[in-house]
Amino acid sequence: RMNYFKFLPLIITTLTTIVFAQPENVWIRFYEGREQHVDGFYDVFAMHDRGYALCGQTVVAQNQFAMWLVTTDEHGEERLNRSYTSFGENENDFVRCKAYSVIQSDDNGFVLGGYQQPEERRSSSRFTILKTDSDGEQEWFRLDPPNSEGKCYAVIEFKAGGFLGAGQAMLEEE
Repeated sequence: RMNYFKFLPLIITTLTTIVFAQPENVWIRFYEGREQHVDGFYDVFAMHDRGYALCGQTVVAQNQFAMWLVTTDEHGEERLNRSYTSFGENENDFVRCKAYSVIQSDDNGFVLGGYQQPEERRSSSRFTILKTDSDGEQEWFRLDPPNSEGKCYAVIEFKAGGFLGAGQAMLEEE
């Protein structure tokens, strides 16, 4: 019975160390948008090449926000820093855009999910999915569903092709 008590402090110390040990930070980076007190990221995705894709929002002009995509290498060194806004016919159609979700697509491009708020209706937002190529050049975007308000919080790519955006949408009465 006495032999068990000799090992009890060692067992408690070992378990405490294992349970409360924190992993070591490999790197911490700060990425600059235009307005450091407003810019921010909402999602991160581990890319095929061991780098990372981050998405969020950045200020592009006074009271105008854009979807923001930053990609890095495995050490956090910035490779790409792009913002996306003005998805309407007119450059000033949308004043606030935000990306909540990012994935790397099978063609090495990126898909961002978020929302846009039109200038004339700042209290409403539009469910938005945006697709880029591997260099961050916009390929297409979708505002879905028509005549609705909403936000896209997550995106996935189907193995058979195509994308799915999940979030909230409220259909407007016609």
